[in-house]
Amino acid sequence: MQHATIRDIVTRLESEKKEVDIFIAKDLTPRINTLNAKLSDYRQAIELSKELTLIQEEEKRLSNEATAMESSKDTPNEKHDIIQYFDDESLLAFNEKLRTVLEACQYEGHASARLNLRETFDLEVGGKTKSMIAGGGYCGFLNTILALSLIEFLEEKGHYSPGLLIADSPLSQLSEPENESEVNSKKVGFINYLLSSQAHNDNDGFQAQIIIADHPEKLPFSLTDQTNANIIEFTHIKGEGRYGFFEDIYNKEHIE
Repeated sequence: MQHATIRDIVTRLESEKKEVDIFIAKDLTPRINTLNAKLSDYRQAIELSKELTLIQEEEKRLSNEATAMESSKDTPNEKHDIIQYFDDESLLAFNEKLRTVLEACQYEGHASARLNLRETFDLEVGGKTKSMIAGGGYCGFLNTILALSLIEFLEEKGHYSPGLLIADSPLSQLSEPENESEVNSKKVGFINYLLSSQAHNDNDGFQAQIIIADHPEKLPFSLTDQTNANIIEFTHIKGEGRYGFFEDIYNKEHIE
């Protein structure tokens, strides 16, 4: 009789234990996990708050220093002379690179091209700045020429070349006469120069990657058969070829 009573007690206790285990697993454990996650977020918030306070204090200190310098009677009036960082040899070499690229692009007056250090710190041809030479299409084209020359110069003479040049529509706004021959076409000269540069990039010369984004109809000739050019067409149609420059990035109207 006593044995049966003890067995009933054990059975009841085991049943209660199972209920407690189920309660812990289904109720307490998730709540503990949630509290731990909130505690972790709270600790992170405290650390970020401390960092923000330090940044704000540093910002205030720098602001006070700037105010003190501006109000100081000993503040020099002369502007920072960036020219002192450029030696004659490097400038002459860069100007020569500019002339080489402009000559390859059939650009008139290329022999006088140079980097104007004193006034504009920009490209000038024939003693004229980009804005005085022609319209916006020519300015955009010359900006690309300047960037291309700088990249090549850094590849050949510098120590820290970015190794990459991306130009957005350098030929789209460049207007040339309809009867312009290929011999005098700036667009033809530009593309041929790029193809020539890439053809020799396995030697000790120009190694940078050049990406030109432009409208096919604005190019002087088709590049489909050019082995030195990798042609990627942006269809702007989801599901047909490559949509755009970044993969899996679409306009809102094309997402759904």
